[in-house]
Amino acid sequence: MQVEVTKDFDVTAEQFYDFMVKSICEQIQEELNLEVDPAQIKAGYTHKMKSTTKDGNVEKIRYTIKEAKRAEKFVTVFTSAKRKTRCSYTFVPTEKGCRFTYAVDINFADSKYEPKGFRGKISMISARNRAARQINASYDAYNRFTLSLHGCRDFLCLVKKEKHAQF
Repeated sequence: MQVEVTKDFDVTAEQFYDFMVKSICEQIQEELNLEVDPAQIKAGYTHKMKSTTKDGNVEKIRYTIKEAKRAEKFVTVFTSAKRKTRCSYTFVPTEKGCRFTYAVDINFADSKYEPKGFRGKISMISARNRAARQINASYDAYNRFTLSLHGCRDFLCLVKKEKHAQF
């Protein structure tokens, strides 16, 4: 099953890529309690984790970064006993920022796990909608992050001005 979603952003590819890598580090820290520096998020990085499926089974998943080219492309692979999911993030500069494409390719180890027929179509639509929501949420998180940085800077500038005004 393949899903692809493209969105234009009004930020540079470098800015969004760096934010994405920082977010990955934070997620690894939160979920696995591992300290990861953004410099470690590069091709070849891997870790294992456990995940609980909808039916309550625990599956082991290997997360691997296959490609990491700043502001160009980022490719990850999640491998479990049932499937292999390849996620590709592509950045293309535009006049106003960048065009971001998120593509997911899921290959099932056994066809019995793959949704078929009407269920397969619903699964595809759900996956595409979920991908679009994830992209929008990432972009919104980036905007909140940059606004909070600007807010802190504005606050610090205001404090400095007030201190200078008192003297």
